[in-house]
Amino acid sequence: MSEIIVAKTCTKCKTSKAIDAFPRDNGNATGYHSHCKKCKYSYEQSEAGKLTTRRYLTSNKGRVSIRKRRTQPNNIESRKRYLHSEKGQAMSNKIQARRSLQHPEQRLARVKVNTAVHIGRLPRITTLFCFCSKPAQNYHHYLGYATEHHFDIVPLCISCHKDVHIPKLNP
Repeated sequence: MSEIIVAKTCTKCKTSKAIDAFPRDNGNATGYHSHCKKCKYSYEQSEAGKLTTRRYLTSNKGRVSIRKRRTQPNNIESRKRYLHSEKGQAMSNKIQARRSLQHPEQRLARVKVNTAVHIGRLPRITTLFCFCSKPAQNYHHYLGYATEHHFDIVPLCISCHKDVHIPKLNP
């Protein structure tokens, strides 16, 4: 028979606190993290914590974990609801505006390609296939976004396009 835990001692600050001061952790025998929320947050905000998080997210294990989390049905539905909400639309517009300001050459290249598709000079991406034989979903500017390379493009599926842009870590 398991005991009900009411208080726990933080292994970082060595103080005894109520159990609701600790974040949940299903990997721990008690069901709670060994550091209190305050200590855990301060570590995550430190340079060492940020480096650890960055290292994990760029590792294969971290990418698989994120992909699993994103593809769970409840997360897909909640993300769709958020993106269609007023708050989600505002955030999406804010991100796109910031990206356009940071990378004006990419924006101009995309506008040129989209205009060429619209007037019929380039085929719609939905009619093309990636070199891996999946349906293409993006045009990729393989020589960069300079003016002379605006139409140096290849059709790619989402996974191949991600592979091109996300650098692989050497094992």
